Formats: sequence, C-alpha cells, structure tokens
Amino acid sequence: MVGQTAPAFEAPAVLADGQIRRVSLADFCGRYVVLLFYPGDCAGVNASDIVEFSDRRNEFNALGCSVIACSTDSEYAHYNWRQQLAHTSKGEAGIHLPVVADRTRRISRSYGVLNEHEGQAVRAMFVINPMQQLHVEMIDDTGLGRSVDETLLLVQALTSP
Repeated sequence: MVGQTAPAFEAPAVLADGQIRRVSLADFCGRYVVLLFYPGDCAGVNASDIVEFSDRRNEFNALGCSVIACSTDSEYAHYNWRQQLAHTSKGEAGIHLPVVADRTRRISRSYGVLNEHEGQAVRAMFVINPMQQLHVEMIDDTGLGRSVDETLLLVQALTSP
C-alpha cells in the first residue's frame, strides 16, 4: 500500500473535546496524518501508547501533522473509555485525539489490518502525506506499544525540506 492513495473513510468519532461526530480522512487533507489502529479501548498497552500520543499531540501539530486513533469499538465505547482515563503522563484527563469508531470494520479491512477471526484491528500505524498518499506502513500483531519518539522523528524527516 505504501506509495498508493490512502483508503478514504468516514465514520463516527469521539473528538478531542469529547464531542461525537462523523469525521473523514478528507477532513485532514493538506496535513500529514499518523493513523493508529489498535484492537480495543480497554486492552492495556493500547491505552498507554494512545495516551502518550495524545500527551504529545502539540509536537505533531507543530509539524503540520494530526494523529488519529481507530479501533472497531463503538463511538460510545470510545467516549466511555476517554472518560474513564483519570489522567495521562502530563496529568490531563482523557484522550485529546480523534478516536474513530470502525464498527463496520470497513476502515480496518481497507487498510489490511482487520483480524477477521477476532473482528478487531491489529496494531498498526500509517503515515499519510498531505496529498493523502501512504508513506509509512507498520503492522504488528503483538502487544508492543508504539514509540512516540520514533514516530516524531519519522514525521520530522518526512516534513523536512
């Protein structure tokens, strides 16, 4: 998929301010996007790396990059999970990234990250350029968390002249 146009999507999401509304990849056209797939909201390490990406969202924003998380949980599960997170590493309440609800599993399937047997996405990360082409694809079926530092370095390299 690297080098190809990123699969378009539109789905309900819990936004950074806690509102629930539909978002699409096209909403982020003109910006880099780090798209994070994960199996589900309450699966341990998932919360830790999503929270860390959320804590450091301003560093990504400074590079012209948005971070979006996506799982097959519903938007209501995402909302409740966000509310249950008491604090992050910087003491902020909740997740401050858009968290997309892929209830139909179409998004996960179109990015090739759906575990059909379990009905959940595997852990994956895609970096999408401002023209919505895929630059980076990392897929991992283990419970290892993603490194925010390494992802920032990757985005810095892509956005450098």
